[in-house]
Amino acid sequence: GANVVRIGFHPPHPFFIQLCDQYGLFVLEEIPNFEIPAAIGEEENYRALTVSYLKEMIKRDQYRPSVIAWGLGEGSGYLSDVENSVISQLHRTAKSMDDRLTYGISRGPDDKLNSIVDIAAINFSNIDARSFRSRLEAFKDTNPKKPIIVAGYGKAAEKENRNGYSDPNSQEAQA
Repeated sequence: GANVVRIGFHPPHPFFIQLCDQYGLFVLEEIPNFEIPAAIGEEENYRALTVSYLKEMIKRDQYRPSVIAWGLGEGSGYLSDVENSVISQLHRTAKSMDDRLTYGISRGPDDKLNSIVDIAAINFSNIDARSFRSRLEAFKDTNPKKPIIVAGYGKAAEKENRNGYSDPNSQEAQA
């Protein structure tokens, strides 16, 4: 029943994109730019690497009809000046190569990332269903002129946690 697939943290194999084209699934494709520490984000080598990664992804898949947006990364909550600069550079690079929309995953409604990208996407990790609606409404109120994607929701299972169904972080409860 899905119609959009988000490929986070790395571009997918070309065959996957071909299958999405064939079956009519839309793709949100992103580069591995996730919560980068400021010290690394300031390094010219890192910036060159992320720009190169984005360019290669766009060159490879820009003529694929299933790809609807380019993902520029996921911030650490509220963009630092360094993250802001990196995301801005990536946004400009993507727009210079292709006119598809860009998105970045933010953690809050006031995140500067939302003002840089075309689509405001939010990751609601580790919240319960009751607070989801109010947090989403706050996000929409703060970003009224942007399309919004819920890029992540729920609680992560703890890898080795086998405490049974009563522990919400266990493998059993998540299954």
